[in-house]
Amino acid sequence: DKANQLRTHSRLISFTFQDVESEIEGMEQRLAQIDRKVSGYEKDKVKEWYRRRREFERIRTQADQQLGVLHRQEQTAKEKIDDLTEQLDRELRKEQRAQDIRRQRDFCSKALGVVKTTKRNIMQETREKVEAKTQDRFFDLAWKRETFETVSIGSDYQISLIHSMGFECLGSISAGERELLALSFTLALHDVSGFNSPILIDTPVARISGDHRTNFGEALAEVSRNKQAILLLTPAEYSKEIAQTLDGRASTRFEIKMSADECVSVLEEL
Repeated sequence: DKANQLRTHSRLISFTFQDVESEIEGMEQRLAQIDRKVSGYEKDKVKEWYRRRREFERIRTQADQQLGVLHRQEQTAKEKIDDLTEQLDRELRKEQRAQDIRRQRDFCSKALGVVKTTKRNIMQETREKVEAKTQDRFFDLAWKRETFETVSIGSDYQISLIHSMGFECLGSISAGERELLALSFTLALHDVSGFNSPILIDTPVARISGDHRTNFGEALAEVSRNKQAILLLTPAEYSKEIAQTLDGRASTRFEIKMSADECVSVLEEL
């Protein structure tokens, strides 16, 4: 707005300047006409013309002074116009940069939304695959296949075991069944991730007794068909039932013996 006002003011000054110049030019022409005619007139008339001439000269001097002032005002207006034009250009560049930043921000927001949605979908798909694999593994290895209805895994990866009668029974199953479920979940993670590493289980049947110990031994033997399983058993765990179940399927067996000075332990193949 300031730039437009200054441009209008500058044009008004230019028009005034042109008017003054035209007036001066007319005065000069008039003086020339008077000089040509002065010789043909009476003395009193000549004096009057000279008086008028001095008056015209005074007016011209004032007009020259006014013209100088207008010149200075015009120059100041031009400088202000240049300064405001430069400021306007800077503001326009800032506005353009702001628009670029807004476009980048909008793009990043949309990209982040896509990433979050993709992450959520992948996590959901992975959870469903792990849930299905865990259930398949558990029912393949379980010795009470008709007792349980389904295995579910929540969004927080908490496992639920649903009884055939429809209630949550994870807290009431035996230690062997709980370990079997944990083993099924671990194997499902291996299957879904594609990370087919060996599995190592320390004291696998320490809390299991009776038929459940034999059943869990059979489940471990079944797992060893497709995956290397390393079992660390205490002498108490390595009962006759476990030995009969696992020895025929074990590729190697070692016994850990402590030296007489109790400083080191060594492996002896059986």
